[in-house]
Amino acid sequence: MYACWAVYAGGFLPEAGIGFASSVDGGVSWAAASQVFPVVGIRASNGPDAQFNNTRVNGFPSITCDISTGPNSGRVYITYSDRSTGDSDVYCRYSDDGGTSWSAAVRVHPDPVSNGKQQWFPWI
Repeated sequence: MYACWAVYAGGFLPEAGIGFASSVDGGVSWAAASQVFPVVGIRASNGPDAQFNNTRVNGFPSITCDISTGPNSGRVYITYSDRSTGDSDVYCRYSDDGGTSWSAAVRVHPDPVSNGKQQWFPWI
């Protein structure tokens, strides 16, 4: 069983990383939680924000595990939004070792970087 969440550093907004933890006994106990990678958060503030055209969004990541019998069986995927390039973009990373190490981030949409368009609400 796996869980991920947005990590907030020094306050409520914006998120600064993705947290992760795993359980091998159905959630009775959990391995130590860790921040698996940093992000430049997208969560908008309560006040007007020109970058988001006064739209409020959250920065919650999404997680799944490949339960097929194929070559990627057991692979854990996390999708999340990040604005390290100036725009909010959706990225995906995966782990083949239960969350000990993670792949490089891959943008999941083909539009140009820093084009003023925002991508939110990642889901996998």
